[in-house]
Amino acid sequence: MLFTLDVSAQTGNGISTHRGTQIGLVTFGPDVETGVLGEDNFVDGYVKKLGTSEFVYPVGGNGSFRPFAAAAPGTAGAYFPEDPGSDKTRELFNEGPFNTLITDPATSAVSNREYWDIDGSASTKITLTWNAGSEINALLAGKELSKLTIVGWSAGKWVKVPSSVDNESVLGGTSSLTAGSITTSEEFTPDNFSVYTLGVVAEGSLPVTLASFHVKAAEQSAVLDWVTSAEINSSHFEIERSTNGKQWAQIGTLAAATGTNLNTNYQFVDQHPLPGINLYRLKMVDLDASFSYSQIRDLQFGLNTTAFIYPNPASGKIHFNGITQNTLKEATLMDLNGKPLVRTGNIAGGLGIADVPQGSYVVNLRFNNGTAKSLSVVVEK
Repeated sequence: MLFTLDVSAQTGNGISTHRGTQIGLVTFGPDVETGVLGEDNFVDGYVKKLGTSEFVYPVGGNGSFRPFAAAAPGTAGAYFPEDPGSDKTRELFNEGPFNTLITDPATSAVSNREYWDIDGSASTKITLTWNAGSEINALLAGKELSKLTIVGWSAGKWVKVPSSVDNESVLGGTSSLTAGSITTSEEFTPDNFSVYTLGVVAEGSLPVTLASFHVKAAEQSAVLDWVTSAEINSSHFEIERSTNGKQWAQIGTLAAATGTNLNTNYQFVDQHPLPGINLYRLKMVDLDASFSYSQIRDLQFGLNTTAFIYPNPASGKIHFNGITQNTLKEATLMDLNGKPLVRTGNIAGGLGIADVPQGSYVVNLRFNNGTAKSLSVVVEK
C-alpha cells in the first residue's frame, strides 16, 4: 500500500484535508521513500507517514509548497500560511493564538508568516523549510543565517528547539536567505510542542545552564570543577586562562554531554599553572558555534609567602607585609576582568578601597626590578 486518502476536497493538482483536526489526512505507507511533489502539487492539509524511514511531507497552503521532514512512524502534520499569533488559530487549536512576542530568553524573534502543526509520540528529528515568502532576511534583521532556529510553542511561550541550517536543503540546492531547510540537532517527541515555526537565536543565549563553577589548588595543579543542570544543544567546553583578565589562552577542551536535563559533573586539571594569579573561565560552545562565557575564577601559585595583604577580607584600606617601599614601583587594585580601579606608588599608608564595591579583586604589584606579583583580596562592606 502506497497511501490512503481521506480527504475533504480536491482542486486541480491540490488535495485538501480537514485543518481543524486530523479527521481527513493523506497517509503514506511504509514503503514510500519520499512524498515530495512540488510547487504545483502538494497536500493542503494533514499528511501522515507509516514506517521509520526519513520522509519529506508534501504539505503546503495558499499556493505555497512548504514541506517538512521527519522519520518516526505515525508522525503527521500540516502547514499553515498565516501568523501563528492571529485569532484564527483559536478555531484550530485549544492553546491558540500563539503570540510571536512571547519567547524564552534563548529566542529573540519569531516568524509571523507561517507555522506547522506536527504531531507524533515517537522520537524523531524534524526539518522545516522556507522560501522567499517566508521573508527570512527580514526575520533575521541583518544577522547571519546560522542564527536561524526552529522554535516550538510550549507552556505559553515560544521555545528554542536546538537546530542548525542544512547546507544541502531538502528542497534541493544550498540553503540561503531565499530558500532552504533547517533540522533539529537531536531527536525528540514532536508532541512536546503545540506548533512549530522559524525563529532567531538571541545574542548571548547560553548553550548550557551552569549550576556551579569552582577552582581549587591540588599541590601544584589547579582543579576546575563545574556542574551543568541542563544541556540540550551544547557541543563542548573550552577552558581558558589569563593572568591579567585581558589576554586569554585556551588550555584545554572537554566534550559536552548534550541532550540532558540532569546534573552533569565536569572536571579539568591545569597541571602547569603560572606563577602568581591565574584567572580561569569556561567558554561554553553550542552546536551551531554560538557561545557564552562563565564567570571568572582565580587561584594563586608560586607566591612569596613573606608578601601578603592584610586584613583580608578588607574594608577601608589594604595594607602590605613583606614589601618595602623602595622596591615597589606601583600597586594596582583590579577587578577580575583586569580593569584598574585604584592605583598608587606609595603603599606606606595602605591602599584606599573605601569606594570599591564589595567583591573579589586582584592587587597587582610591579617592582622596580621589572618583576610583578598578584595577590587576591576580598572587599567587604
